[in-house]
Amino acid sequence: MKRSFLVGIALMCLVTFGCDISGTSNTSTSKPRPSSNQVILERELAYLKNINEVAWVKFENNKVTIGVNSVPSDIRSVAQAAAMIGNRAINFGVHVWVAPANNPNSYYGMTTARHGKIETPYGR
Repeated sequence: MKRSFLVGIALMCLVTFGCDISGTSNTSTSKPRPSSNQVILERELAYLKNINEVAWVKFENNKVTIGVNSVPSDIRSVAQAAAMIGNRAINFGVHVWVAPANNPNSYYGMTTARHGKIETPYGR
């Protein structure tokens, strides 16, 4: 009786949750899907890649990191505009970080837009 109950639970788990009872994970090789907000931000902020000083742009959910080779004089306007455009596009807070292209672990400054306005002005 107990054995059939355990087999039933294992089958229910397998069918309902897609559990892998073999001990191996079939999702380890697949990349996680980006959130819908991230997809929208990538589309709306694609223009950032056309700015000469921008080396790369990284999107992670509602966070945008702009890697720059040299800091443009109008980086405050660029970052705050990206935050506002992103905020209006996804109707959710957007954080924009500006980092050196060769060291993404440090940053020059960041800004946040929420509720249709700049909540945190660009700065450190």
